[in-house]
This record gives sequence, structure tokens and C-alpha cells, in this order.
Amino acid sequence: MKQFVFLKTFLLFTLLVFAIPIRIVSAQEIPHEVWEPQVAGRFYPVNEDALRDQITTFFKNIGKQPAKGKPIALITPHAGYIYSGQVAAYGYHAIRNYGFKRVILLATSHFIGGRRFRGISVLKVKNFKTPLGLIPVDQDACNYLLNADTRAATNSSKKAHLFGSYEGAYQGEYSMETQLPFLQMTLDDFTLVPMVVGILMNEDFDQFAEIIRPLLDEKTLIVVSSDFTHYGEAFSYVPFKTDIERNIKLLDSGAFEKILSRDFNGLKQYKKQTGINICGIIPIALLLKLLPDDARGEVLSYDTSGRQSGNFSFSVSYTSIVFIHE
Repeated sequence: MKQFVFLKTFLLFTLLVFAIPIRIVSAQEIPHEVWEPQVAGRFYPVNEDALRDQITTFFKNIGKQPAKGKPIALITPHAGYIYSGQVAAYGYHAIRNYGFKRVILLATSHFIGGRRFRGISVLKVKNFKTPLGLIPVDQDACNYLLNADTRAATNSSKKAHLFGSYEGAYQGEYSMETQLPFLQMTLDDFTLVPMVVGILMNEDFDQFAEIIRPLLDEKTLIVVSSDFTHYGEAFSYVPFKTDIERNIKLLDSGAFEKILSRDFNGLKQYKKQTGINICGIIPIALLLKLLPDDARGEVLSYDTSGRQSGNFSFSVSYTSIVFIHE
């Protein structure tokens, strides 16, 4: 047991100490013209017609959702569409017809394309591409974020890890890309502010939120990409071995409670107490810092891959949560 604790401590130390600071770029650096799809044909159809048909079917399966206020943010899953697409559709269906012109997308870093990093990576690119076409990137907003380090260094004697452009965070990463076709099928003309969130320490959250907050207006939607409990030996997470379906739901419900009440510290404590391995817990926590005091959250849909497959020896949880102004 002592060896196990030591190993966990060592791994955490390694994660933090050897997490690379992301490369800082200037607003004058020439961006890539197009970022090509990384997971089309695996997480969702590569064929345009097939992709449109699949998302359209997801939307048709949703009953009428009465408007309860204007959406301001979504938490949405990012697995393959055959598993999480129907759940994701509930969130995207709820943001239709509100005139959003910009999306701030806070994606989870799974460290697929590169090394672990501290901070938030904003890719220098003009457009993201999916089988449905191109999504223009809001260059002014991205340049504002990428210059945040310069402003922080000017106003503080201690230079912080803030925004940079780390292309490795986007290579092979699916948490952002899986949201893009849904956005294209939901919104009309919009621009994207792409952010892949790496490791953030306690002191980072308020600083990042302060920088992002000026971008939030009535035409801007925040989307956070995250799955919830990853249960099974494959994830090294088996907190219970009986009544698994019920216990997974209880575990996720405890996290939902903290999120819906915008309890930043409570969510951190819940993770510490349960070990729940929500892959997007860092961008979710950042969202809680960004939400206004009058924001109200609602769980629109919930499912698990274990229920879908009938095998709970391996299960990932999916949910759509919308935050609204009443």
C-alpha cells in the first residue's frame, strides 16, 4: 500500500514538474490556413451526407424542449457519436435560434498528440475543417488571449503560465473536434475561439477566468467538452464491484450536484474524496469561475456506454448540461 501511495505521489510530481510550458506566440505570427480533421471516419462519419443524416436523426429523437431562459454555456460529451452523440444532441438542440455568433470552446487535453503541458493552448489557425466545411477562427479574440502573457508579465513580477500555442495539444485530439459538426448543424454563421486546456493549478483558475471574461457577451456561447465517470480496469478506476450501474449513476450525480450549484471548491473536494476521473474536470472548473451569479444549470440528458452495451465492466458516462440566464 505504501508503495502504491508513493507511486501515485511520484507520478503527480512528474506530471507537474515536467509539464512543458506552452510556446508563447505573438499576434503577428502567421497562422495555419486550415486545421484538418484528426478523427473523422473514426469518431464520426467522414462522408458529409452520412454525417448530416446522423446528426439530423439525433435531433429528431429529441422531444420538444421548452425554453426556460437563454443558454450561456454547455457541458457536452466527446466520445464516438454512436455512443455519446444522442446525449450531445440534447445540449446542442437547446442552443438553437438564439443568434450566437461566437463559440468559446474549452476542450479537454488527453495528451494524445504531445506532452503534458500547463496552461491553455490556442491554435494559430484561420479555419477548422470538418466534412461539413470550414469554421472560421476569431483571430482578434485569439490574439487577445495569446498576448495575455505579455500583459501579465508587465503587471506582475512573477510571470505566469497563461495562453500559448502548442500544436501538439491538437494533434490527434478528439475532444474539440467532435463538437464542431454539432455546432455547424446548430448555428448559422459563427466564429470559433479554440482552447485546449492543459494542467491548471489552483492559482491559475481566477487568472484565466479574468482574461477570458471580457470575451463573454450575449452573442457568445461557452462549450465545455467532457465525459464523466470512466469505470473499469482499463481506466484503473474500480471504486466498487457490485451494483455497478446504480453506483456509477450516484457517483456522476454527486458531481452534477457540485457543478449545477457552481461549487468550484466543492467539485475539487468531491474529486479528492471519490477519485472520480472526469476527463474534463479542469475546463469544467474553469467554466464555474466564468459563469455569472444568476446562471442556472440543468441536466438535459445522461447515459453510459455500459447501459448501451449491457456490459458494465467497462463504462464511460455522458451528459449534456446547459446553463441559462433565467
